[in-house]
Amino acid sequence: MSRYTMLFLLLLVIILFLNSLLRLRAFADEITLNTEFDYTTSDSTTTNKITGVKTESDLSIFLQQYNLNFSRNIYPNLILMGGGTFGLTNTTTISENIEIERDEKTIRPYIDLNLNSRLFTAGLNFHRSVAEEGSPGTPTLKNTSDDVNAAFEWRPVDLPHLNLFYTWSHASDNADSVDSVNKFLTVKARYTALDALPAYYTYTRNETENRITAFETLDQTHDGNINYSKSFFDRRISLSTGYRIRYNTIEFPAGIGSEPFPLLRSAGLFSLDDTPADGPTLTDVTALIDGNLTVSSGIDIGWANAGGDDRNIGIDFGLPVSVNKIFIWVDRSLSSTGYSAFSWSVYTSPDNNDASTWTLQTTVSPATFGIFQNRFEISFPEIETRFIKVVTTPLSVAYIGDSNLQNIFVTEIEAFTTVSAEAGTTSTSTTEHNYNLGLRGKLSEKTTLGYNFTYSLREHDPSIEKKALMSNNIYVNHVFNRIFSAGARLLRSDIDSTDTDSITTENITYNYSASLKAAYMETFRQVLTYSGTQTTENGGSSESNSVFLRNNMQLYSGWDAYVDAGHTRSKSILGTETKTSIIRTGTNIVPNEKIPINVNYTISKSSQSGDGTSATSKKLDVQSFYLPYRSLSLFARLSMTDDATSKKTYQNYSVNWAPFPDGDLQFSFNYTETLRSVDEQEERIIMPSLSWKISEHAALEMSYIIARSDTKLETTDTTSFNTNFRMSF
Repeated sequence: MSRYTMLFLLLLVIILFLNSLLRLRAFADEITLNTEFDYTTSDSTTTNKITGVKTESDLSIFLQQYNLNFSRNIYPNLILMGGGTFGLTNTTTISENIEIERDEKTIRPYIDLNLNSRLFTAGLNFHRSVAEEGSPGTPTLKNTSDDVNAAFEWRPVDLPHLNLFYTWSHASDNADSVDSVNKFLTVKARYTALDALPAYYTYTRNETENRITAFETLDQTHDGNINYSKSFFDRRISLSTGYRIRYNTIEFPAGIGSEPFPLLRSAGLFSLDDTPADGPTLTDVTALIDGNLTVSSGIDIGWANAGGDDRNIGIDFGLPVSVNKIFIWVDRSLSSTGYSAFSWSVYTSPDNNDASTWTLQTTVSPATFGIFQNRFEISFPEIETRFIKVVTTPLSVAYIGDSNLQNIFVTEIEAFTTVSAEAGTTSTSTTEHNYNLGLRGKLSEKTTLGYNFTYSLREHDPSIEKKALMSNNIYVNHVFNRIFSAGARLLRSDIDSTDTDSITTENITYNYSASLKAAYMETFRQVLTYSGTQTTENGGSSESNSVFLRNNMQLYSGWDAYVDAGHTRSKSILGTETKTSIIRTGTNIVPNEKIPINVNYTISKSSQSGDGTSATSKKLDVQSFYLPYRSLSLFARLSMTDDATSKKTYQNYSVNWAPFPDGDLQFSFNYTETLRSVDEQEERIIMPSLSWKISEHAALEMSYIIARSDTKLETTDTTSFNTNFRMSF
């Protein structure tokens, strides 16, 4: 499509929108019109250092987007909303004198009807999405998606609250490669009896039909739980208990095909770490498993974070399960150039702590990307594990220029195992039971005694696969005086597993620990901890014992430091003995509010019996931030890792300058430099930008980027200019 054609379409669209706006003005209570124009041009030159061959490429992107929305109160509690989005994108790439032009057109109309009252709310809406993509001389690919959603919530007084949600969706394309219908129903009920006994029930029904292959599935889940908690004897004794049951069935045609079975996730996990084969502990991120596929979890994998640490995104299943597919949902659709630039490494581990070892299972590059779902689909051979994570590196500066790839936020992570349809088999089911009991009592003002019991059972049908987990945990805490306090814990876990061959295995694990805490003064605290683990499985046993001393000090106002020292001795089921000693130290210095400095250093040494091998690992991380003025900030980071296999360094420097932090016209300057010892990689970005708030309804942003990516094999120089104009009425 020529630029003259694009301009003609632009004018036509504006006329149509204005005409619609005038017609709606008399009908609607509120009308909004938003327009956006974005133009990016980028030139890139890559030089091979071995051959001297230069490869040049040019990129230009012109985006037009129009969004019209209206709302009207038909009755006091009945609101009608509607509108739509229309977008045109023209992309031209030139590489080795070959020009490729691609045009994209999206149309997304919608209409919503919502009823609100004190007793109930109800809603009905229709959304349609049409996306066309093509190049001159090639057939145009057209993807269409229709969605009908209905929702109802009933909130009676002193009666169960009820939520219903139903959606019908149809996705198809003109290439006859996609033609599927999905029907999804959710029913939720919640009720609290006696002000202390909340009960919940959820029913989900998911019907899918592939009209091309004639493969239909029905996935149903019943999920109920009840909880109770209460304190007795002036809160000296507390009791908490709960029971949950989950029953899932999948029905499919007998003897043909297979179906991905969704796995229950206990927690979503995340960390920033460029050494994914070991710790630290991945932190819990609830947004990764909350079922919301569109809202960001805060994890960005776009080029705006180029040079940062690897993104480690994981799942805790609660029990070891079989898994062969991971879905990573993101907040936008990506072109083939965008999603194919990502490489995903799959790691597993039996636990998740600072001392964990993660095993690399496979690397998927590139992963399949779902056009309609906005998700990476990462498939790999079946693995049995409790903890799993996928690791990727943010896009490099080589992708600067494509605004759609600047920030890509992860919204959800899902995991699946494949259930195959055996001859004569038309369904499979999974039943899960979970029970927990907690008791806590104050024996005196200084002594607390507690007990926790959990039981989990997972059964599969028609196979006889079964897993059961039972744990008993007793703990005690005692305060001797204002300085010293202590605690001890003993945990026994029993895992019984029966596989499809009727082979039963037993795993018994004891975890024990004791700690002594000392608070000599507000500025000096110590914790001495002894812990151990013993595991017996299939006639063999393994054990691990460690002692750890942590010291926290406030040396001066604005100067904190810590020194940790520990020793671990472990023996594997094969009889191999490993000893590890570790020392960690760090300090956080804030001489004033403008200059915080953080330093962390870790050294560990391990030795192994049998072959007599030993290894030493060192890691240093230094970060500093300097804010001399409100308009100027500087940041520097140095990280060094030295172990038996490699020596890595990472350096990052950035300068941000905004001479006019206030007002409608703002200018900023950013300089970032990143150095990695891996591949001798160096990345540098210089980016001046201008932001102008023209009026209450219009804004203009402009930026110019000079970037260089340098490795031992090649150098890539990129210049990019971007301008964005937004208008709203």
